[in-house]
Amino acid sequence: MDELSADTGKNTVRNENITANPLGRVVNLSHSSTSIEGLPNDFVAGSPLPNSLLGGKDDLSLEGRKELKRLTGARPVPFLSTLAVTWLSIVATMAVAAWMDAIWFYLFAIIFIGTRQNILGLLIHEQTHYLCSSHPWADAVTNLFAGWPIIVVSVENYAKVHLAHHSFYFTEKDPDFIRKKGKDWTFPMKPHSLFLLFLKDLMGGTFFHLISSKKIERQNQIRRPQVLPGWLKLFYYASIIALSVWFGIWKLLLLLWVLPLLLVLPVIVRFSAICEHKYDVLSGKIEESTATIILNKWERALLPRLNFNYHIYHHYFPGISFCNLQKVHALFEKEG
Repeated sequence: MDELSADTGKNTVRNENITANPLGRVVNLSHSSTSIEGLPNDFVAGSPLPNSLLGGKDDLSLEGRKELKRLTGARPVPFLSTLAVTWLSIVATMAVAAWMDAIWFYLFAIIFIGTRQNILGLLIHEQTHYLCSSHPWADAVTNLFAGWPIIVVSVENYAKVHLAHHSFYFTEKDPDFIRKKGKDWTFPMKPHSLFLLFLKDLMGGTFFHLISSKKIERQNQIRRPQVLPGWLKLFYYASIIALSVWFGIWKLLLLLWVLPLLLVLPVIVRFSAICEHKYDVLSGKIEESTATIILNKWERALLPRLNFNYHIYHHYFPGISFCNLQKVHALFEKEG
């Protein structure tokens, strides 16, 4: 496991007694003894996470704040290049799978494409914060090439939920906090219970629940204009179905697009959510409920998450693109 190296100081990432935990791979444990899972022996459900940072977002130096300003704002080139590379990898994987026609490669392709569908979801999240562009065209492009392909998500609908999560963080008005209450989101959790949850996801038991839970009380909605007409979405799906039948690839799409969407993506979404926050901390501060996770190169390659492992910085600075979150982390280390 990689460890954070930083000098002492109020702004830096903690580097004292760092160990692993089920919700994130790097935290500081202030207790004198830890359990076998890497959490304090007295750590119970409802306890806040040990802070991964020694200081807050307001503790940076003047030069540090200037650097943050330089890192802030839309980054259309990284966004669009990530979108393009993701689709190239999906199409290439489907083509190779059809050419090889081997069970083992179909299984690989289902998992691989599921990870790329997750990237599309993360790009929807990026544009929710206008991090491709604040121009309406960016919402349209994101819907056409990221939201609509994963069937049930659009920038404007996701914005209602996600921006409310930022605005009403870990309160009764936070839809993300509300829908992740209960034993399924309470940690520490026994390994067999967690295994059964992932198995349920893998069997397709949570996809439609995941989608329906994205709804939000109307009074809490943050409105986002719809830039594409509703009829276009129906035409979009009808065209894909018609073309896939015409070219004889509808079975391939069911196997390598719909199946990953139903079975693989929910597993990744749950795993990602567990890694981002500890959800049983009512009115928890960002530092108490958000993990900082340091990944090895092979881990980043296995499950690309667009630097979501630096999730605390996203909540501190939601106007900073995914491509700069690692630079923010380096800045906090330097400020030590």
